[in-house]
Order: sequence, then structure tokens, then C-alpha cells
Amino acid sequence: MIESWIPLVLQAGRNASRRIMDIYQTPFEVIYKADDSPVTKADMEADNIIRDTLAPTGIPMITEESFAAFDPKTKAPMYWVVDPIDGTRDFVNRTNEFTVNIALVQHGNPVLGLLIAPALESFPGGAWLGWPGQGLWHWNLHQSWELSQEHRHQTKRPAKSGMLASRSDYRDSGEAMQKHFGAKAQEGPTRRVGSSLKFAWIAAGLAEWYPRAQHLSAWDLAAGHALVLAAGGKVEEWKQGVPLSYDLPRVEMPSFVAYAPGVHP
Repeated sequence: MIESWIPLVLQAGRNASRRIMDIYQTPFEVIYKADDSPVTKADMEADNIIRDTLAPTGIPMITEESFAAFDPKTKAPMYWVVDPIDGTRDFVNRTNEFTVNIALVQHGNPVLGLLIAPALESFPGGAWLGWPGQGLWHWNLHQSWELSQEHRHQTKRPAKSGMLASRSDYRDSGEAMQKHFGAKAQEGPTRRVGSSLKFAWIAAGLAEWYPRAQHLSAWDLAAGHALVLAAGGKVEEWKQGVPLSYDLPRVEMPSFVAYAPGVHP
């Protein structure tokens, strides 16, 4: 069943990414929400494209830009969880490190994830599809997106390649990581990477860990979480040390650590 929806997921992500880049290459207005987070025309149009494309599946959808209109009484075994642009600040600041996140969550677990970095055409940017238990695929954006062995990504255990951190809570996560894991957390460099692109780096084995001390929402994590699981890595709650799960339609998520394949303290 999940496999039959992959063409729609790829179409949604590809079309949303193209529209985002059309807007990215022109002057655009930035509006700030009540929580001081930015939103642009690209966020809203990409949200519409993804919702319209995936509507035929009949599965409820939770997106960052339309969540205010979502019926909180909705209960379903499956949800699409979408962030049309993760890292809107990176989009606004034109760092190129923003992503399109589309995930399918079933019974609290991410069972499919698509993550696209529209402004980074090739590895480790480009498009990533994670299907836990079935594998991880990567495409450069100019390639034909097919589930072929040519695009299947084989992840190797990273050798002391260090930690990833967010720009926004770099100090909090770094200090908490070192306190929790001691000297082990200091092995290798610490690199700051924008948006959910950090999950792609972890899944690809380009870094060992990605801790996040500040709470995020389900749409920030689910697609990248699926990539890490598909590669053989783990994503755990920071304090409990148990697999991270989703209690949808509640979207608040706890602090977490993502581990690359073969890396676990």
C-alpha cells in the first residue's frame, strides 16, 4: 500500500520544490507569525501543492502552514505530516539550506519520508526518500526519480565524523550533549547545518549524532526521522533513551538525539 503512494509523494515534493525555487529567485515578502517565525509566499504555495497532490490518498494531513485549521478531534491510524519549507529563516537569509519535508506516520512511527533540498542539487542535498525496512534512496535534482538500484544509497558507519548542531540552538544542544555523553561527545568536529538537512547527513553517514535540546514539532522531524531509520540509524528521546514516537494529532515533540547507523553510546 505504501509503495503505491510513492509516485504521488515524489510528484508532490518535486512540484512544490520547483515552485519554491521560482519564488526564491525573485524578491519576496516576509511575514512574521505571532511566535516571530517567518512565513513567505513560497511556504503557502508549496503547502497548497502538497495538500492537493496527496488529497487522493484520503489520509488526514497535518502541515505547519495549515495546522491552525486542522480539526484536533481527528483520530486516524495514518497521517501525512508536512513542512512545505523547513528552515524558512534559511530561505529568507538565502543560505540554500532549507528543505521540503513530507512524511507518512502510522501508529506513531514514520513509515515513509521524503526530504528535498531544492537549492542544493547534489549530494548531500538533492532529494532523499526513506522507507524504513526497505531502504534509502538519493537523487540529484536533475536526475529521473525512480526507485532503482542506481539511486539506492548504501550508508557506511561514520568514523568519528562528529556532531551536527542547529544554528538556532547550537549552544544549548552542544553543551547538553557534552554533559550527557562526556568525552565521547567531543570526538570529531561539530558542524552547524540548517533545517532538516541534518537528518540527511546523519542517514548518509556524514556525521555521528544530531542532538536537539529545544522542542520542535512533528513536521520538523518526521521526514528526516524516516530517513535515519531507513539507513539503519536511530532517533531517541533525549531523557528517556526510548525510540522517538508521534502522538498525533498532538504535534509537540520532546528533545531528541539522532544517531547514524552503527553509532550508539
